[in-house]
Amino acid sequence: MDAEWNQEAAREIARNLVAYNQQHAAPEDAQAPQENFSLVLRDESGEIVGGLVGMMYWRRLKIELLWLHEKLRGQGHGSRLLQEMEEKAREKGARLIELDTISFQAPDFYKKHGYEVFGKIEDFPAGHTHYHYMKWL
Repeated sequence: MDAEWNQEAAREIARNLVAYNQQHAAPEDAQAPQENFSLVLRDESGEIVGGLVGMMYWRRLKIELLWLHEKLRGQGHGSRLLQEMEEKAREKGARLIELDTISFQAPDFYKKHGYEVFGKIEDFPAGHTHYHYMKWL
């Protein structure tokens, strides 16, 4: 048996795991939409200056990435992205949102928006704390 780094194989492994998981999901979860998505902010020239990337699975939305260009931070753009994403998640039947962030990123931002810490890893990366947040919709 050989181990190798392979993107095509990764998709096949994910497909097989999803199929297995679907056999054990409640019917309302198994039939819920499964999709990847993004919300994108562009400046006047069309350049991407922020956005949010996530995945919907089993009526759970997992925020993978949320980024804003430094010049946009603290002006409400992140809140707008988060609120729009929550609205879309509700429309698609999501019951839960999960995300993670690091102490030097935005833990207070997520607390302000009603997210609760359900786990943390101290000193990861070194000198920082890695937080796991959730919010029931």
